[in-house]
Amino acid sequence: MSKQKLTLSVNKDVIRKARKHDINISTFLEIRLNEYISLLEGNSINNKKEVFGSDFFKKAECGHRDLNPSYKLGKLK
Repeated sequence: MSKQKLTLSVNKDVIRKARKHDINISTFLEIRLNEYISLLEGNSINNKKEVFGSDFFKKAECGHRDLNPSYKLGKLK
């Protein structure tokens, strides 16, 4: 799936808050647009792999650290 560059005008406070929460604005917008278009076209968004394609979820899987690594550090048994 090829991507196209796009320029948007967004409220400065919204951008500041999104950055504060580490939200990838481009990915967020793409996900929400796909959901909205799917609803407009009468598709169910229950099976998101059908809406976004199976490749989307392979790329969008979480690559962040474990938010509760205590069991790995031996603090929890």
